[in-house]
Formats: sequence, C-alpha cells, structure tokens
Amino acid sequence: MKLSIKHLTVLALIFWTISGTVYSESPAPIKIGAVLDLSSDYAEQCTAMREGIELAQDEINKDSTNRRPLQIIFEDSHYNMTQVRSAAMKLINIDKVEAAVISTFTEVMVAGPIFERAKIPLINLWDSAPEIEQIGDYVFGIGVWTPSSTDAASNFAFNNLKVKTAVTFATNGEWSLSTASDFAKKFEAGGEKILGQYALNPSDTDFRTILLKAKVLKPDIIYAPVADNIPTFFKQLKAAKIDADVITSDVITEQMLGDQAAVFENIYQTQTANPSSDRTKHMLERYKEKFGHDCKQTLFTAWGYDSIYLLANAMKNETVSGAATKENLYKVNNYSGASGNITIDSLGSSKISSSVFQAHSGKMIPAL
Repeated sequence: MKLSIKHLTVLALIFWTISGTVYSESPAPIKIGAVLDLSSDYAEQCTAMREGIELAQDEINKDSTNRRPLQIIFEDSHYNMTQVRSAAMKLINIDKVEAAVISTFTEVMVAGPIFERAKIPLINLWDSAPEIEQIGDYVFGIGVWTPSSTDAASNFAFNNLKVKTAVTFATNGEWSLSTASDFAKKFEAGGEKILGQYALNPSDTDFRTILLKAKVLKPDIIYAPVADNIPTFFKQLKAAKIDADVITSDVITEQMLGDQAAVFENIYQTQTANPSSDRTKHMLERYKEKFGHDCKQTLFTAWGYDSIYLLANAMKNETVSGAATKENLYKVNNYSGASGNITIDSLGSSKISSSVFQAHSGKMIPAL
C-alpha cells in the first residue's frame, strides 16, 4: 500500500511521541565529582576511597526506584594543587556536577573555596578540621578531626613516654606544616621544649643531612607527620639511629607496613581504628563480591562509601539543588555508616577522634 505524505507525517509524529515518552522515562543522571589522588603519595588510600564510592554507586543505582541514577566523575589530582584547581573547575563548569567529594585536607583547602563560590556541596573524606569549617557552608568534613591527632600525640608523649624535649619534621604543605605546628604548641604548653622544627620539600629524597642536625640536638621524641616520600624518610630516619621515640600521624599505610615492616617497627602513629559495625560488615561482603579479594583499607573504603550515601540521601525526594542538598547534609544525625555513626554539626563536621597505635611485626596495634 502506498502511503501518502499525510500518512507519513502522522506516523512520524507517533514515532517522535513514543520516543519522547521513552526518553522521559530515562532521566538524566545526578552527576557527582570525585577528586582523589589516584597516582601519587596517597594513591593507596585514595584508591580505597574510589572503591568505596563505586560500591555505593552500584548499590544505590541497583536498589533505587523513581529517582535519577548516580554518575560519578573521577578526577585524579596527582596530589598536585594546580591539578586540583583544574579538576574543580572542570567538574563545576564542564561536567556540571551537583555535588562532589575530595580526598585530603590540602586538596580541600584549594578546591573548597571554588565549590563554595559555586554553591555546590563538597565533602572532604579524610579530614575534618577548623580550617575546613572556615571555608564556608557548602564544604563538609567526615574524617579524622585534625586537632585530635595532635591532642593524642602530645598527651601520649607527656603521660606515657614522659618525654621533655622534641623535634618536628613536616613537609612543605598545608596539612603537614599545620599538624607539626599544632603539636609543637601543645607540647610546649605542657612545659616541655621543642628543640628544632624542620621543613622538608615535597621533592626531597635525601634527608641524611637534616636528620644529622636533629640527632645532634638529642631530642627525647621526634614528631614527623611527613606527607611525601614517606617510606624513604622513615628508612633514613631508622638508619640515622637517633635515640628517640618517633610519632607520626595517619601516614603509614598497611601496604607500607607489609612491604617494609622493619623500617616502621616500634614507630607510634595517631590514627583511628577500623570500624566493625553491621554496616561495615555489609560493605566488606559487597567489596569482596565486587573486587574478588578482601578489603585492606577498611576505613578509607568506608569514607568513600558513606560519602556517596550521604549525598544520595541528601538529594532524595528533593528537586536537586546545591542549597537543598547542603541543608539536608546539615540534618544528618546519628547516621549508621560503614565508617561509624555520622552526625554533621552546625559547622559542617562529623568529627572522628584519633588514638595512638604502634607498629609491631607489620601491623598497627593500639598503644594503650
């Protein structure tokens, strides 16, 4: 049968109507950015964060009904602050993300103001800190409360190690310098003495000369929250044979301990214990199903996992906007996450406190 132009026009209208209906039933995804150091000093921890993010994305997209799916856009920061800035601008201006997560204190101090100006919520995973709170209302932290690390370290030095003198080492970078400075203030406030404070460049790989300077001072303790070339620094510190206890903060990973247990033996570290709630166990089971092996970085994986659930819940049943998501994040109260119970306070922080651990035979065990 030969169809007339009129019949063809009607058929075309029916086709486009059906196509439009199908299209309307496949809503555009909610885009969430993730700025993580996937190839530099914190690649081990940030890869764990990425895996937790992917787990949460899979679960939410599989189990959700009548909502837009989540699309995660990952950006590798290389722990380079120029790259962090570029990634933030790309996510906001090109990808049009509706929220984002970021891995570390130093990175959020660069990207946070950019997201704040754009009024797009940003969650920092590894840290919560007064400096992060000061960035603005759209920037949040769900990790370790930074002051608790130096509280735990200085209190342990006073009360348990009974030391009187210290030197500090820090990498030239916001988190490392701030942490070492805060420890020094708390240490001297207790009546003890800081004999020297040394700053290292991120590109440094030979620390022998500066370690010799510290050795001459004969400190009772070395506080070293170094942020770059971590195994190299501690290997050379061990070789320098300085007669002092050593404390660091959050930087020695399970992989480092497994690869070079002797280098880190007996070093103290402030960190948080791995969580073990029912939600954690659920995450670990799903992790093994997805990746085919046991999770080795439970807390970092959990921070990534929880951040996506927090954002998804904050966007649920809402017209997605930065302001609505932000306000819902401030309402988070006693959320049972894989990283523990999360309550976001009026300044945007969910504070996790640190404790002191010590390296023994390739593992970190509680020092108290």
